[in-house]
Amino acid sequence: GNRVLLAAGSGTGKFSVTNVESRKEAYAHQGGDAISCIAWINNDRVVFATLGGDIVVSDTSSSALASTTFGFKSHTSSFALGVPIISMGLADTTEDAIVCGCNDGSLRVLSLVDGIRELYKVPSAHDGAVTSVLCSAANRGFVVTGGADGFVKIWRIV
Repeated sequence: GNRVLLAAGSGTGKFSVTNVESRKEAYAHQGGDAISCIAWINNDRVVFATLGGDIVVSDTSSSALASTTFGFKSHTSSFALGVPIISMGLADTTEDAIVCGCNDGSLRVLSLVDGIRELYKVPSAHDGAVTSVLCSAANRGFVVTGGADGFVKIWRIV
């Protein structure tokens, strides 16, 4: 039958996925930096971001959750540890991609295909942290962001 899964993260870096019907819980990540945001990919994978700038992708298709961690530290110099990811959304593109809003005001689009790579970035999307990211399901390719600067902006992902 279909599984109903719930993902949750904490300020202490604890991440869990729980099967709501059986109430069985499996941890894909424990400890480290606070978890700031979570997004589901195709019902079988869940991705979460931390305030330390890490992205973790977990496969939920098996009974034991397998987890792969991707750190931004070596990915690009501007994503060194200490640049928190504040918000995230699943981009509606042909690739598995996420849109990350960061504490430094940048907006990043990252591919999760064959590891992790940056597709593109907007260095100064907001003057201050990008506090929310919403990828439109109704209008493919559009992203709405909110920032600590008080502005709401609409972006087109091409």
